This record gives sequence, C-alpha cells and structure tokens, in this order.
Amino acid sequence: MLVWRRDYETAIRQATHRLVGAGLQVVRTFDLKSACADSSGVCPHHGTAPCNCQMAILLVYGAAAQPATLMVHGCDGQTSFSLVDVPQQPTDPEIESAILRAISFDHLLVGNEP
Repeated sequence: MLVWRRDYETAIRQATHRLVGAGLQVVRTFDLKSACADSSGVCPHHGTAPCNCQMAILLVYGAAAQPATLMVHGCDGQTSFSLVDVPQQPTDPEIESAILRAISFDHLLVGNEP
C-alpha cells in the first residue's frame, strides 16, 4: 500500500495522469463517499460520524488480458493506493511493476518530506 499526502481528488487525478503517461489505460469504475461507514454512519477507521472517507476503484490496463485493480481510499488529506492481488483476481507482475513505478514518487509518500 502507498499513501500520498494529497487529498482524494487530487491524488486520483495525479495518479491517473502518471499511469497514462506510463502507457497504461485507466478506467475509474465507481466512486463511493462515506465508503467505510456502518449502518449507523460511523467510520470504523476514525470513529466519527458521518464518515468522511471516499473510495474508488481504478482498473488499470496494460499489455495483459486482465486489468489490475487499484483501490483508492482517501480521508483527511491522505490517499492510499492498494493493488488487489488475490487468487481469484491475480495481478500481472508487469502491470504491477508499471503501476508502482508510475505512482511511487517519494515526495508524495507519507513520512517523506518534499
């Protein structure tokens, strides 16, 4: 998982731009506000209500037949990116490597100073 010190919309826009610049195609499949809230509207990450988390799924296409699934979760000015890599939906190593090269910029990562 990578975490950027960027708000959700800016992070998605920048990540998409970098992925496309790396020769990949990106499709934003859905966008969910209050993504983590339970039925009472409380966020399990922060214990706050209403939940202010947002989540999107980006399908990232490269040369492989299947896209890579990139989950994007944003909250409180930080945005995390996680690749879905499970037996039912394995990530092609070439696409994974291209994604990581495109979005792993040290100056954007939490814990690193610009």
